[in-house]
Amino acid sequence: MGAEPEMGVDEFLEQRFDLLESGQWSEFHRGQLVHLQLPDLDHGNTILNLSKILARFAADAEGYPCFDVGLVIEREPDTLWFPSISYFDAGPRFAETDKEVTEAVPAAVIELASTSDRRRPMPARARRYLAWGVREVWIVDPAEESVQLHRPARPGPPRAWGRGDTVPMDGCFSGLELQIAELFAQPEWWT
Repeated sequence: MGAEPEMGVDEFLEQRFDLLESGQWSEFHRGQLVHLQLPDLDHGNTILNLSKILARFAADAEGYPCFDVGLVIEREPDTLWFPSISYFDAGPRFAETDKEVTEAVPAAVIELASTSDRRRPMPARARRYLAWGVREVWIVDPAEESVQLHRPARPGPPRAWGRGDTVPMDGCFSGLELQIAELFAQPEWWT
């Protein structure tokens, strides 16, 4: 039998805003607090671009994206991950939007592999999300300007695209034509 976790999700949430950067870059893995490296400007730029793309898509879709909502993917010991985007397509529309954390399983998760401590565990995280019931996991890498798509029923390596690709999406984002370069475009004011 393993050691007792240092704290649970509720205790973590009570202490979160006392952490560095108000806990924005902290997670809770099997009862242990984990601090992630602060992301760079490319991380924020990619999130901005993703939010625009998903806002256009969600205007005509039944689902909706949530940004930085904590996903309680395991209890006793507790694990709470904060993916960049969780996409929900079940239940009342926008039911998860204002929550700090949820135990609801999203249809899709979008993770940004924007720092080395985020990049290394991404394959294992994708497998864990899929085992939990997430139907697809996107891993977006701003440094490589690439996207990987993980799905539970697809054998072999994940599908992958680079900056020059245009991808007609299916699954959770059916109907979305994703231009990979659009994810990494610099805002006009930046140049």
